[in-house]
Amino acid sequence: MVTSIPRTSLIAVWSFLAMIGTCEAQVSNGAQPARGISMSISPTKVTFKAGEKIFVKAVITNQSGKSLWLLFFPDISSFVIRIQDDKGKTPQETAHGCRMHMSAACNNEDAAQQAAKDTLDVAVGHAQSTMVPPGKEANFLIDISDEYVLDQPGAYTVDVTVSDFNLVNFSVGASPEVASRDVEKAGPVRSNTATIQIVQ
Repeated sequence: MVTSIPRTSLIAVWSFLAMIGTCEAQVSNGAQPARGISMSISPTKVTFKAGEKIFVKAVITNQSGKSLWLLFFPDISSFVIRIQDDKGKTPQETAHGCRMHMSAACNNEDAAQQAAKDTLDVAVGHAQSTMVPPGKEANFLIDISDEYVLDQPGAYTVDVTVSDFNLVNFSVGASPEVASRDVEKAGPVRSNTATIQIVQ
């Protein structure tokens, strides 16, 4: 289930994240993979035309024995996308992808300010949360073409990683204050590798 979080609820959510956020850098760099959490991806169709929107479906399955809680912003990808053509080359980034990845090509003050503005614009009133109970799964559509320019025909391989998960011992609908009592930070989880075919 994907649930929009009202603007008034974001204060409570951010308070929860602030409580666990102190270990974020440590978790991202040294956390063990989330046991019992898996992710699979597949293209939404067999072939795509060059220049059109390209989506893959991601399915996150929770067999951890705990509830899986994700907070994300739809316009700011929560997924790390790795894509390569048949020569092993990564396609050119879009302007949005360049800012998101903080690439050297746009890693300057203007780009940093724009990335911060994008984050703020999306964060206020647009945060969403997904709760995945034990034994259940959640589905996402990931727009690969939002971050990469895919206008050249050929075969591309793609996989997706989610770096951090919150595993919590509480039921769906519980408040962030309740969730904060028993939180386990875990990650990353990497998907299978899928192949995308692009034609003229």
